[in-house]
Amino acid sequence: MDQNIPVRPTLLTVICILTFIGSGASFLTNISMYTFFDTFKLVYQEGAFSAFILAKEQKEVLELLFNANPTYYLFQGLFYGLSLAGAIFMWNFRKPGFHMYTVAQIVLLILQQVYLPSLPFPAFEMLISALFVYFYARHLSLMH
Repeated sequence: MDQNIPVRPTLLTVICILTFIGSGASFLTNISMYTFFDTFKLVYQEGAFSAFILAKEQKEVLELLFNANPTYYLFQGLFYGLSLAGAIFMWNFRKPGFHMYTVAQIVLLILQQVYLPSLPFPAFEMLISALFVYFYARHLSLMH
């Protein structure tokens, strides 16, 4: 074993894997939403979700999401991709990944406020992002 390669701590492994899953799925979802926005909106307008019993709040959020500017989903997808790339860098002990991830998380919080200002402030998402940034920052000394 090469003496220069640090052993990846369990916490770093766990948060990277969680980021791979969360940011990877969000990247695919948002890019798909941007690419097929008109189709998804048409399917929604034709009542595709009418078989589901949705609470009033859920219907209001769906209306808001399908009336959003499609570039919102493009930007979301790109910044989730940056978040994913940052986690891949950190998995490989590359410090620039921390900065990529952190910038992506901040921008993702701002994007919702810019494109969907009528949604409540994403306090829970901000807390989770702050925790992940904190946990990643604890491992910066291992990265180069």
